[in-house]
Amino acid sequence: MEVKMKTTAEKGSSSLVLKKRSKSSVNSNNRKKKIKRRVKSVESKGVVYLSHIPHGFYDDQIKGYFAQFGKVTNVSVPRSKTGRARGFAFVEFQHPEVAEIAAETMNNYLMFKRLIKAKYIPPNEQKPRLFIAADESKKSHTTIPEKAAKSMKQNQLMKNRQLKKDKEVKVMNKLLKKQEEMSKNLEKLGVDYK
Repeated sequence: MEVKMKTTAEKGSSSLVLKKRSKSSVNSNNRKKKIKRRVKSVESKGVVYLSHIPHGFYDDQIKGYFAQFGKVTNVSVPRSKTGRARGFAFVEFQHPEVAEIAAETMNNYLMFKRLIKAKYIPPNEQKPRLFIAADESKKSHTTIPEKAAKSMKQNQLMKNRQLKKDKEVKVMNKLLKKQEEMSKNLEKLGVDYK
């Protein structure tokens, strides 16, 4: 914090002006340091992109299978909002050389009637936020399918909840109107529906 004194010649009084450093400049310096740390950690790791992964070959299975090549530090299997895997995954190894060997070995590998495609992603092409979702799910100790099942159950309870009498009457009137309109349209077309 900087302190400056201002004096006015006319009034003969002095006023104290405090000038604070903006928080944005401090925060931007911290962000730059964090990003540099992330980039350094990303550069030292090797990542393999897997596509066409078969059903049932997910986080734990991928980690166990790829452990034969070297130490697997992270696995990310992106999922849809319903919790199903999207058909591809990222595997992070401790050493980039191991990742290259794993990608070369696993490319065009036949597993459960699926031809797995594997590609090595060099450190300069890796995105720094690639494994954030996987890390967050590990922290909360809940899996994506559990979250999806919970939301599906909530939706089901919402749809099957007991309506109040006035709401129930409104819904019934709306359904009856739709049925009358449909029967009128069918009569115009010459269909006898009853």
